[in-house]
Amino acid sequence: MTSDVKPLACDLCDYRTSSRGFFDRHLRTSHGDATSAPPSEHFACDSCEFAAGARSTLIKHVRTAHSRLSELMESCEYCPFKTDHR
Repeated sequence: MTSDVKPLACDLCDYRTSSRGFFDRHLRTSHGDATSAPPSEHFACDSCEFAAGARSTLIKHVRTAHSRLSELMESCEYCPFKTDHR
């Protein structure tokens, strides 16, 4: 039986969880923490001014914006959406 009790609550937003790891990651990626730079400055792109709060977001950015993959991507003619699936 899983408990719905979420004792860890963010003071800056409505986020709640029962996992200390998820809570710490939330603070880092959503608000920064008291001892570090804001989340947007944690992972900066070396090729442009893009910055991300999570390493995985930076990796996705580099793969889509700075690789040959970006040349092969299909673009929507009505919005900014792009995909590598045809």
